[in-house]
Amino acid sequence: MKKHKLKSLIKTARKSAKRDIQTILIKNLKEVAAKVAKDSDKLDKKIKLSAKKLAKEISKEVIIDETALAAPAEKAIEPEAAVITEAAIKESKPKKVKAPAKTKAAAPAVTAEEVK
Repeated sequence: MKKHKLKSLIKTARKSAKRDIQTILIKNLKEVAAKVAKDSDKLDKKIKLSAKKLAKEISKEVIIDETALAAPAEKAIEPEAAVITEAAIKESKPKKVKAPAKTKAAAPAVTAEEVK
């Protein structure tokens, strides 16, 4: 795998780790804050900012295995498996079947005697 592709994979893995850490921190800190103090917008904002900073520091220290990222990416890009032909798409789509045309029921014949 080329070096720039590997770097981008590592970067995305690091970003997703940062997001995961941040959401977990925010969730846990809000639970603790709810038990200790009343809910306030100021406290929530401070929790979010602090969690963001801490997640950034922690994600820098996370070691990402480059070989694990490179192996699945190479397997996923098999040209034979990735190419889907138009014929395969048409076969996979269910065909629309028209409903049978509705026929109007014939009105019962009204005789002159019934009208009177």
